[in-house]
Amino acid sequence: MSWLSNLRALAGALGGGATPPAPEVVTGERLMRQIERHAKATLNSYEERRRREAQAFAEDLEAVRRFGGGPLVDRFLASIQSCNDALTKRDQAMIDAIRPALRKFSASERSDLFDYLGLLQQRIGWVVEMNNYGVFVHLPGSELASNFGRACNFLWRDLLQVGFEVDAARAAPVLALLGQEIPGLRLKGSISYPKGMPKLGIVREIERAARNGLALTGKDRENAARIIALICDVPEHRRPTGPEKTDLPLIVSLKAIAGLDQQDGFFARMRDCKAPRVPDLGYTEPSPERIAFWDAVLVEVAALLDHAARFRAENGALKSWLADPAQFTELFGGGEDPLFTFGWWNRNTKGEKGFSEYADNALRTILHGDIADDSFLKLPPLTPEVTKELRERAKTIDSDWPFDFSSFGIPGIEMFALEGKDPSGSLLNHLVDPGDSAPGKTWLKECTRLIEAFGADTVLDCFNRWMALGIGQRISGIDMRAKNNIAVYAAAFNKYHVSLYPETMPEAGTAGYARDVRRSALKVIVRAPGITRWRRSVSAEVSRYDIPKLTASYSENNQIVGRGIALGLACLPAEQAVPMLEKFAAGLLVTHYDRRICRSPKAMAGIVWSLGQIGAREAAFALGRIRRQTADKKMLKTIDRALAEAGKQLGLAPDDMQEIAMADHGIGAGGVRAIELGGMTVELVVSSSTKAGLFTIEPNGKRKRGIAKAFLALEGGKEIAEELQEAAADIEIILPEARRRIEGAWRDGRSWNLAGWQDRLVDNGLLRTLTERLIWRFSGDGPDMVAMIRNGVFIGPDGSELPSPGEASRVHLWHPQESPAETVAAWRNFLTENRIRQPFIQAWRPIYLLTDAERVTNTYSNRFAGHILEQAPAMGILKKRGWQAYNRTMDGNSAEHERVRLTLPHFGVAAEYWIAGIGSRIQQGVAAEHGGRLFAFISCDRVSFFALDKNGKPGGEPIPLESVPARAFCEAMYDIDQIVGRTSIGADRNWQDRGAGAAHPLSEVPEFVDYHRRYSSGQASELARSRHDFLAKLLPGLAIASQCSLSSDFLMVDGKLATYRINLGSGNILIAPNDRYLCIVPAGRSEAESYVPYEGDEILSLILSKAMMLADDEHIEDKSILRQIEAGR
Repeated sequence: MSWLSNLRALAGALGGGATPPAPEVVTGERLMRQIERHAKATLNSYEERRRREAQAFAEDLEAVRRFGGGPLVDRFLASIQSCNDALTKRDQAMIDAIRPALRKFSASERSDLFDYLGLLQQRIGWVVEMNNYGVFVHLPGSELASNFGRACNFLWRDLLQVGFEVDAARAAPVLALLGQEIPGLRLKGSISYPKGMPKLGIVREIERAARNGLALTGKDRENAARIIALICDVPEHRRPTGPEKTDLPLIVSLKAIAGLDQQDGFFARMRDCKAPRVPDLGYTEPSPERIAFWDAVLVEVAALLDHAARFRAENGALKSWLADPAQFTELFGGGEDPLFTFGWWNRNTKGEKGFSEYADNALRTILHGDIADDSFLKLPPLTPEVTKELRERAKTIDSDWPFDFSSFGIPGIEMFALEGKDPSGSLLNHLVDPGDSAPGKTWLKECTRLIEAFGADTVLDCFNRWMALGIGQRISGIDMRAKNNIAVYAAAFNKYHVSLYPETMPEAGTAGYARDVRRSALKVIVRAPGITRWRRSVSAEVSRYDIPKLTASYSENNQIVGRGIALGLACLPAEQAVPMLEKFAAGLLVTHYDRRICRSPKAMAGIVWSLGQIGAREAAFALGRIRRQTADKKMLKTIDRALAEAGKQLGLAPDDMQEIAMADHGIGAGGVRAIELGGMTVELVVSSSTKAGLFTIEPNGKRKRGIAKAFLALEGGKEIAEELQEAAADIEIILPEARRRIEGAWRDGRSWNLAGWQDRLVDNGLLRTLTERLIWRFSGDGPDMVAMIRNGVFIGPDGSELPSPGEASRVHLWHPQESPAETVAAWRNFLTENRIRQPFIQAWRPIYLLTDAERVTNTYSNRFAGHILEQAPAMGILKKRGWQAYNRTMDGNSAEHERVRLTLPHFGVAAEYWIAGIGSRIQQGVAAEHGGRLFAFISCDRVSFFALDKNGKPGGEPIPLESVPARAFCEAMYDIDQIVGRTSIGADRNWQDRGAGAAHPLSEVPEFVDYHRRYSSGQASELARSRHDFLAKLLPGLAIASQCSLSSDFLMVDGKLATYRINLGSGNILIAPNDRYLCIVPAGRSEAESYVPYEGDEILSLILSKAMMLADDEHIEDKSILRQIEAGR
């Protein structure tokens, strides 16, 4: 007998198998008694515990030694002894010496050792746990470690690391074990470990065997891919799916096993891996004996519940086991199980030992509960024919459910055989071939050839059907009642319901069989209430845990298939490819657990790349729509690159392509799109550069906000309404972006050729709502012309029609700095008289000139120094305006010392604004998000300018302010003026009284109060002076003109109760004569708000609304305002 045969015999003995031939061998029963005795022992001291562990280990070791087996067994036992000594002493040097010792065994000897250890672990069944020193093994229900089992497990783990000979029988369990991350190996995220990943020689051996002909199953490949994902499971690493030059040796071997190094065989490999459905009922075919028994149990359950219902209906007159203990015992038998003691159905058994932990027993509900509907008690009738049908449907029920795209397999993989035209899947193999890199000309040429060979219509149909599986999944049309019945039938055979069966399955036809059926039926009623509840339910709903699976992220395999399809569509005509690509993208962008995600970033990258390669205007529109639906910064950069690539093919700059990507949504003259249906008209109206609204004009001419129900009831009305609502939402994204891009022309030095400007900004009805409200400068061969375009006509500041500029003209966004004061004043008059509201401040844009103080400081400006701002809104505005801005934190990070910076490459300079955190208050609700304590307030210092080097980076010393280009100086100072005016604590209307819910004192730093007072009555900035100029033109035409007057810094209003001074910078109100502060919290925006010349200046709107109210102060109804006014009278 070989030594391995001896070991196998010993393993059988340990598990209670065949009796060993040698009488002196310790039996398995005796060994288990010894282990149990040690496990239950109560040890009073550490030394005693160690002594008993050592004694138990010696006994276990001796049991194996007595069996014999030759020198190899002695070496095995010596290895076990070495492992135990090393682990007990926690000697790292001894632990490190174990693997070299194992390498002295031959590969076949190590294989035999691995097999035996597997058998031993299966027989003894120790439970593996982890601590800082290694692997510890505990018997179930015991606190006492089995040193022998622990050493065996440690040796087993080291064998995996050293490696041994493998065959199919060994490869499968090894890969399954590694995929579950057996304790001690620490595979999870190990790609980022400083010491590197664990060495796994067995993986190399499996790879070598596979290359030499070892057949691996789809499950083996799936486990290998799972191990890769486990190793790479850290945020800074992705899960690679194809061979890469930077792969580490272990990843290379695992990819080879998973088949990820052979893309040409992708179709064949994936066809072997079944793609599961959502949800997976997990039904497995049980033995015929268990099927027959369960069928009988289900029939008996219905009979017992029906009997209980009849017993109640007859008020206990029916002779029944429910009232007769002797009959109960005769039917169900007895025993220690509390379920088989008479009378428990007369009390609430929820939580009692032996009963359901979560629900009262169904018998008590039937006998004593308040049941309004008798159907609640009745189960659908079950007969052997019905249970057979359920059993057959249970095997195929998953085919009614959507596919799970988060799994290893590829749903609909057979589609890629192209109706038998491509049985080897050569097209799919080619589609996944590029890996993560962009395809080259050779790949595209071959893809085009394959599509033509198999037929474009056939390929498109395949692509459409596969995408529909992933983006059009719905749980509808499924027989939910049948699904739940089948789920219950399948659930009977899972591990959680094993206690429903007798310990020993009875033989059918015997006297005990019927009793065991009744006993199991009673267990079902009491211990598995879900089974009866599900089956008697008339209606059912899909589990809330199933729904998210429909929009789960794609697995790596499905990602590369989706990406391959997206890349392949680039080889088709634009009219076919673009709609499919955009539809695919829309399906990948989903809301998942209240969070917007992309189900497959790789597929999305492929979609964006293909749209960029197509380069047509329709592709640019699609890219624009996709861009507006995603907030991921990396994806936004990818889309911008694709637009730039498309622009190259059309001969347009990236900014031009961004404008082309903005659809007009059918907006016509006056910013309106109107659709008539059934005598009613629905209008989509662009009311500003941020808002679009829907209105209904009824047959009688009455105009109402929103879409009327009567319109929705018309045929086609609902579809029109949905399309207009989507358009309105898209417009509110497009216009702010377009406004920002046009305003940025001043900073970028951008201009348009006349044809491009006409095509993209005038002929586009949506963007025309911005273009027609702005002033433009046209340059050409002759003098420059400054004009607005209104209804296709060029007009000057006096309203006269001007000649059209020449075809060679360049179009610039006009800046008031470019014209004399008279021209600027003329345009301001024109806009005011015609009540034109510009999308951003243009005609009234402040011009910042150097002050005498700035000429003295030379290289910096203190114009905005000393202000105290609220950090969160200030940083938000700066970032939106293109500044590089870092939050100031109390944790002392390096960002504290960085300036906020605006880089202006067109002018060759960068502006830097010094700020610092101040006070002790932390921003509320952001600490967890940003991972630190952010200052609630910041203080401001100087503004400096730096020249850009050849790499576009600012450096060196600040340059003199007089050498800074005037436009660059104005734009930087305007942004800072904005954040000071909008986020200064001096402009905070609620500063003095924040109500009963205030959590912190606002006067926590004394300087805050002083600053607030100074700011409220301080000198006006350039932006405030622009407000002054506008009010000087507007006030004479207002009804309150006689009550108002202007100074350089204030608007004075004479009311009946008091005289008020409204600060033009902050909008704060002071009551004369002693400048008491008046707090007015503005109400919601009025429908008929006062005219202001440009959007985005809330303070100017507030100044006008406050002036109107205070001029008529005797009619103010707000008691809090009246109390403040009357307090000083």
